[in-house]
Formats: sequence, structure tokens, C-alpha cells
Amino acid sequence: MEASLELLILDLDASGLLLEDLVSHAKEAGVPVLAFGRHTEGQALAAAKAAGCVAAVARSRLVTDMAELVSKYAKHRAET
Repeated sequence: MEASLELLILDLDASGLLLEDLVSHAKEAGVPVLAFGRHTEGQALAAAKAAGCVAAVARSRLVTDMAELVSKYAKHRAET
């Protein structure tokens, strides 16, 4: 059985993050990217959306709405 990535959840506060490169590689592989960060960092959230993330949300929303966000944005594959 081969493992496959259905959603990449990306912390915008991660040190050394090369946002554009990471999102670009994920998109090439067909993996959606959900970014999260501080609600006070509107520019970082906007940059994530501009880089191609399917969504960029505040950390508090990620915590409270994790199941909904994963269900909405994860690439659901049929069981084989």
C-alpha cells in the first residue's frame, strides 16, 4: 500500500519557511495546502493565499474548526 498526502497543513510561523517553494511543490504533486498563522499577521495570511494555499486561517480557527477545514480542503481519495 502506497501512502499519499491528502492535505498539507502549514504553520506560517515555522522558521526558515520557503512558502512559495513549498506551496509550488505541493501543487505540482496535487496536494492542497492549508496555511495557518497568527490572527495579527494579516500580511502573512494574505501572502499564503497569494502563493496558492487553498486557505489561510488564524491559528484559533484551525484549532476550533479543524475537522471542518480538513473535510473541506483535503483531497479525498476513493478506497481501492
